[in-house]
Amino acid sequence: MYLYGSLDEVIKGNIIVNYTFDDSKGAAKTIKTFKRIGVDAINWSSVFMPGVLFTHEEINATLNERGIETIINIKHKGTSQTQTSMSSWG
Repeated sequence: MYLYGSLDEVIKGNIIVNYTFDDSKGAAKTIKTFKRIGVDAINWSSVFMPGVLFTHEEINATLNERGIETIINIKHKGTSQTQTSMSSWG
């Protein structure tokens, strides 16, 4: 799932996965894969309604309320490439 090595000890606590493009099947598959390996993951769009602008304070409060410690952003980079970035939260 991660091209550049092991994710051991990189992902902390609960995670939220943000697909920055419309790929509901890919998002569901990613969440399912994380859950299968024992990581508590949720989809960004299940928490934050797509198209609605949220303030940084609203996003931070929601992430803190849900115990989210890691955010994974997946960006589409063309017809067959994606770019993934992760950040620790909290």
